Amino acid sequence: MRILGAPQRIVTAATERRRVANGPGVEIVAPAIVPLLQRHAIATHDPSDHNPFAGWKAGVYDTNRQVCAASLLDRHWTRVTAPFWAREIDVDSIRRRRGEAVYGGLLFHHFGRFLLETTNRLWWPLAEGFQGPIIFQNTAPRQGAPDFAWRYFELLGLADRVIIADRPLGFDRIIVPGRSYIGQLCFHDAFHAPFLAAGAAAERLPLATSGALGGGMTGLYLSRTRFANRNSAGELLVERKFADAGFHIAHTQELPLEEQVLLVRRHTRIAGIAGSAFHNILFSDVGLRPLYVCKDYDINANFFMIDELMKNEGIYIYAGSAADAEQPKSARELLDDHWGDIALDTAKVTSLLDSASDYLGHG
Repeated sequence: MRILGAPQRIVTAATERRRVANGPGVEIVAPAIVPLLQRHAIATHDPSDHNPFAGWKAGVYDTNRQVCAASLLDRHWTRVTAPFWAREIDVDSIRRRRGEAVYGGLLFHHFGRFLLETTNRLWWPLAEGFQGPIIFQNTAPRQGAPDFAWRYFELLGLADRVIIADRPLGFDRIIVPGRSYIGQLCFHDAFHAPFLAAGAAAERLPLATSGALGGGMTGLYLSRTRFANRNSAGELLVERKFADAGFHIAHTQELPLEEQVLLVRRHTRIAGIAGSAFHNILFSDVGLRPLYVCKDYDINANFFMIDELMKNEGIYIYAGSAADAEQPKSARELLDDHWGDIALDTAKVTSLLDSASDYLGHG
């Protein structure tokens, strides 16, 4: 792994090992209840942050209306879900079903959140050949699952068994697999299994023989230049440098998921402005050489974790000011920055790319 142009604290963070050797656990709740998700303000882990996080009340409960702690979700800086109070769970409104189900967690509509957090309990039904329903609580209840989500479930052969809860549900038994990936903190090897299975399924599609996947080119560039929000000013100059080096330019947000999966499986050099599209590299079954142009104050440790999981040879180009990045920021400030537009220091990025010339050439 190479970190270019970044402050020492980021270089140090890149070397941290985040793999958890033992597998995620499994808990069973019998009988069990899955209430309808409810918006809820949650205090962050930073006591100086007086602005609550817009999270949810969620999770799996027993008939005494006590939560299964393993069904809740947190991130490195805040809880994402909190338990319902017992009095808030109306047992009379529950649609009861016989048999058992698996709790899949929260269904996110953001592509990156979906790939990292909605999928990370699926290791268990795949490993065990579970044939029953898999329940998700919908973070956007007025919408169904996004198209990419159904395509992902279809690749895994799960689409006909996924339940997007639109009312409280009860089962004789609900299996709650532990999360195989905890954002920016740690992962288990099991996290990769659903992506490998989906990638193998995509290879069996007629699309897999298409000539439109950029095969035979130097590499793949994941472009953000057509994004409607969070623009990276100056990216066109960076993109042109990769195009001139023979990289296939892909606008993945315009492509069906199956094509995105196959694109990353046709290349080992995958470059671009760091963002959710890079999570697609999880569908590859080989170690890759990703190159991330990092536009934020911090380099998101999720990328370090994925590279560690896949044994990738990652290169990170830090596009901001290394001096400015030494000034501390709170988790809230980092979150607010995450949604803003970015102006790339193209002179710095170009210079650092030139120092990694073996990547752009034939080395």
